[in-house]
Amino acid sequence: MEISELTALGHENKGMLRAVRANCLECCCGSAPEVALCQLTACPLWPYRRGTNPFRKKPALTPEHKAALTARLAGRREA
Repeated sequence: MEISELTALGHENKGMLRAVRANCLECCCGSAPEVALCQLTACPLWPYRRGTNPFRKKPALTPEHKAALTARLAGRREA
């Protein structure tokens, strides 16, 4: 299908994790707490129900990167 056809059907371009989260919310009647309490572990979307990928490794931060993030946060706090 073309993007124009998908848009005409009411679909919007959003990330996969947002789409999974939206599906889980629909499954739980729009209740975010119920999504968090979901016990349907056999569901293939269950690990992603909170809108994150638990299998993605967190990057290791170098001391230089940490210092840059700290400086950026300090700048935002001043603003």
